[in-house]
Amino acid sequence: MKRLFYLTTGIFLSIALCLFSCKKENIETNNKPSENTEPAGDGIIKNAVTDYDGNKYDAIRLGDQVWMASNLRTTHYADGAAIDEGSAANYHHAYYYKPNGVPSSYGYFYNKKAAVRDSESSESNPSGVQGVCPNGWHMPSNAEWEQLLHYCVSKAEYACNGSKTGKAMASVEGWNASTYECSPGYEPSSNNASGFNATPTGYFSDVGNNFTPLGIICNFWGATGCDYCTYAYSYGMTYNGESLARTQRENNEGLSGHLIQGNHAAIAVHANAVEQFYVGFSGTDASQNFLKIHHSLFHFFLSCVQNVINVNHKCRFFIYFDCFCWQILLNVVFS
Repeated sequence: MKRLFYLTTGIFLSIALCLFSCKKENIETNNKPSENTEPAGDGIIKNAVTDYDGNKYDAIRLGDQVWMASNLRTTHYADGAAIDEGSAANYHHAYYYKPNGVPSSYGYFYNKKAAVRDSESSESNPSGVQGVCPNGWHMPSNAEWEQLLHYCVSKAEYACNGSKTGKAMASVEGWNASTYECSPGYEPSSNNASGFNATPTGYFSDVGNNFTPLGIICNFWGATGCDYCTYAYSYGMTYNGESLARTQRENNEGLSGHLIQGNHAAIAVHANAVEQFYVGFSGTDASQNFLKIHHSLFHFFLSCVQNVINVNHKCRFFIYFDCFCWQILLNVVFS
């Protein structure tokens, strides 16, 4: 019981440390946090992130998530490595595709290889797949897309006829006309209540190696797919559709990148340090069983931290400090 008391106390102290030390107001960019921030709650964050090429993007806070409010248009990874411009669909080489005569705010297209770089499929929330994203941002997993959709449905001002969120997530310009009341093409001036700003960019098709026409569809890559398949999941919407929905696209096609904020590298380091401590720990069978319980609780703690913080420089310090404290706690518990 005494050990359990130490462990429970440590968990709550760790959570409290992160909650009170890590501010949610700063959105991390490629170089420094933006000076333009908004209070908690839905709203636009101006110049929230800058990519390697110097393009600046606004973001939108929706519930516990922060999303880019426009599509990615970089030609480099965050470490400066160039991405080749493509003219044909390709499964194995990373390409971006730049349609001619299209507003820059519509962004570029990326095949799956470029979008996720060398990362494997992820269903985690957050996905942990940086890929083509600027530092502090990542490709959303299916779980993160679904969290966004559930949140929008829960907001009466975003849901048309109770459950259709297509209009609220679509941009006010560019969509073909539609007679479906809850679709982006129906009275588009009333679109985009959420600020997500999905634009009808189309995509780069592997059929004829052509760009599909503007105004019909938007299609966004995610981090979830099939590691040994030729396809992956994306989320898209048509001019006469009523909601953003999951679909499958071939990995050789070029889709847009609508990214989500959250650089959890520090948390990964935190977890790795504790894992290394576990690997080096030896004890009785009873201690090992108790350690397994602690291990599960610790990862529950990590999932909580991931949902309540932005990993800025101040927060990284406290996470590292917290990791050190956890190791001391374990020594006390198992001594």
